[in-house]
Amino acid sequence: MMKYLIVSDIHGSLPALEQVLAFYREQQCGMLCILGDILNYGPRNGIPQGLDPKDRRTSQCDGR
Repeated sequence: MMKYLIVSDIHGSLPALEQVLAFYREQQCGMLCILGDILNYGPRNGIPQGLDPKDRRTSQCDGR
């Protein structure tokens, strides 16, 4: 049976993301679904340096 790891609200925390990815590998999950709020808390926080918001990629979790 495939394990799914579903996360949200990372809000630009690299240490939190690294913990999630380590857990993903340790648990041998087959799919990681990120529900949103990856970067920051909105207009009161600036866009991280080096990020081009026009260079976005999206994918769909369709089980393939």
